[in-house]
Amino acid sequence: MRRRFAVILVAVSVLIPTLGGGAALAATLIGTGGPDRIVGSVRADWIDGRAGDDRISGGGGEDRIQGGPGNDLVRANDDWSRDYVDCGPGFDTVSADPGSSSPRDLYVDCEFRSAPYQPTP
Repeated sequence: MRRRFAVILVAVSVLIPTLGGGAALAATLIGTGGPDRIVGSVRADWIDGRAGDDRISGGGGEDRIQGGPGNDLVRANDDWSRDYVDCGPGFDTVSADPGSSSPRDLYVDCEFRSAPYQPTP
C-alpha cells in the first residue's frame, strides 16, 4: 500500500508544475460528419473538419488545418504566423495571410482563395 501512495505523490508533483507553468499546449479539434463551425485557439492547433460543409477559423499560432470532404470555408489569416491548410475534396474557399515580408500560409487543394480578412477600423 505504501508504494502505491508514493507513486501517486510523485506523479502528482510532476504533473502540477507542467499544468501550472503556462506551457503552450496546442489544441486538437476534430469535426463531425456534418457541417461544423470550428474556431482554433491562440496557440498552434491541429484542426480536422472531417466531412460536411465546414466553417473553420484557425485562430492564432501556426495551425495545421484539414477541411475534409465538403464545401469548406477556411480562415487562416488570423495572425502573421505560417499556417498549413489542406482543404480536401469539394469546392473550398481559403482566406490566408497575404504578407510579402511575413511568412505566407501554405494551402493545397483549395479551389478559391478569397481576399484576406481586413478588420474594420
